[in-house]
Amino acid sequence: MKNQSAISWGDWSDKFFALAVAEDKPILLYIEAGWCYWSRQMENENFSDPDIAQLVNEYFIPLRIDTDERPDLNLRYNMGGWPSLAVLTPAGEVITGSTFLNKKDFKKFLVQCHLLYRNQKEEIQKRLQQLKEKAGQHIGGGSDTITIPPDIIPQVLKFLEKDYDAVYGGFGRKPKFPHYEAIELALLAFYLHGDLKIKEILTCTLDRMSEGGLFDREEGGFFRYAQKQDWTAPHYEKMLADNAWLLQNYLHAYLITGKERYQNTAQSILAYFDTYLYDRDQGVFFGSQRADEQYYQLRGQERRFISAPSCGKIIYTDWNALAVSSYLKASAVLHEQTYSDRARKALNFLRRHCVSEDEDIGMLHSSNQTPAVSWRLLGDQVHMARALLDGYQFFGDEDYLTHASLLAKCLCSHFYDEIGGFWDRYEDGSPKGRLGERIKPILDNALAAEFFLKLGVLTQNSEYITMARRTSNFFGRDFSRYGIFASRYAFTCYLLKKPLLLLVVLGRREDNESQRFLQRMFRLYEPRKVIKFFDVGEHPQMAQMLQQQGQKAPRGYLYTGQDCLLETGDPEQLEKKIGKFIHICK
Repeated sequence: MKNQSAISWGDWSDKFFALAVAEDKPILLYIEAGWCYWSRQMENENFSDPDIAQLVNEYFIPLRIDTDERPDLNLRYNMGGWPSLAVLTPAGEVITGSTFLNKKDFKKFLVQCHLLYRNQKEEIQKRLQQLKEKAGQHIGGGSDTITIPPDIIPQVLKFLEKDYDAVYGGFGRKPKFPHYEAIELALLAFYLHGDLKIKEILTCTLDRMSEGGLFDREEGGFFRYAQKQDWTAPHYEKMLADNAWLLQNYLHAYLITGKERYQNTAQSILAYFDTYLYDRDQGVFFGSQRADEQYYQLRGQERRFISAPSCGKIIYTDWNALAVSSYLKASAVLHEQTYSDRARKALNFLRRHCVSEDEDIGMLHSSNQTPAVSWRLLGDQVHMARALLDGYQFFGDEDYLTHASLLAKCLCSHFYDEIGGFWDRYEDGSPKGRLGERIKPILDNALAAEFFLKLGVLTQNSEYITMARRTSNFFGRDFSRYGIFASRYAFTCYLLKKPLLLLVVLGRREDNESQRFLQRMFRLYEPRKVIKFFDVGEHPQMAQMLQQQGQKAPRGYLYTGQDCLLETGDPEQLEKKIGKFIHICK
């Protein structure tokens, strides 16, 4: 527990870096996870020990951060798991590090690091400088001659087939993680081609995950990962982001295969969210629920007499925005308005409590972050922008599209690199240590490219579409180094290589029939569709056009490029036309 520690912890700030320089001491950076069992063990066993506290306070400048609150620091300093211990120079360069240590080994580690820094300081600085000179500034390439490989999906699907576990499903052996990006790519590939091998990979993975120990059949929701190949011996923490992605996987699997078991799994995830992670007072979602091995091994009525593990109370922008998108999809697929009501509340909460004072610098990382802080993260901007775009397409509210466009300008101004791609963070000032290293994460870049492609079509902004293409081109040379983690990149490349389908709907936003029309279109599993809504009450020229044609709202128009493939007031006809068009354009 934090209040048991006698260590004088500081935070990541100029004050403590200046103190490290002034006192010529190495920095001990401790990265914890509030939901992690081993982080709590480290705190309870080690930090309360007076000998350890004396060693840390005397020989180090101790800094403590939470991985969820500072994912940018975790990305650069994590030593292979949680908790992480990184020993840094006063300038923030890594000397050495470790993950969990028992009390005896931790004391030995502290003494060795102190002696290493005191006796070999010059050698350390020389080695770090050599490493810095060798390190490349960029991964990928920005040349206009680099293009998306024509066979990108087959190439990445080979990574999935290579890593696929034919006995227990999933990818890799142990530990076993639910690779939702790979699942989503398999869903797309099966939807397009009906390949039996991909179907086996997809269905076996989805079935074994929900049948095995990774899924909590008592209270719903998936644990973070399993320690064994057969999905047993899970690490019992549950994460909002993981379950939101998996919710989308199972909803899409239900739409594509029609199997009710996938619908049931999706509903179980939603029930878990509603019971444990949804804060009804604020209308928003908590980010995680702590691991508790004893609690989760109880069955049935046994759990009734023991309190459930606590949830982290901080509201994170990126994870909540992801939940918004998942809840909107759930509302459309399961025909349940409660989910869309909660999505709208959460989206509006983020717009009130997680925005910068200056709209030009985008979203804060969390609701408890001080608006004056100088850093912003790519993930928060991208997930929020995508959620706003989904909100616009689901509800037809142009205010959401306007806000999404504002975030697009923020991304262009502060995160985009002209040679292609988006940096993971922006800071107004001089970032300390490895925060000065610029990184382009492939997942967030794939999602950003997808967002700009669709926003470009909706707003007829060709510059946005060019940015999407240049971002994808940037990773075109060496995407294979990511293996199955290039799955979402391949998914976005498919969207860029095929014509998008623009569904224009004319109606009245407050009209129930218009809402049903919109949401039926939103429900469709068709990654290339983009929905543009015109409220004929706010666009009188549209109402006049309908009147002249002797038509009434709601009415839909299906476009590819400048060609109108169908005009109808019957959403079923639109669904059938889209299905035929997909088979033509594979």
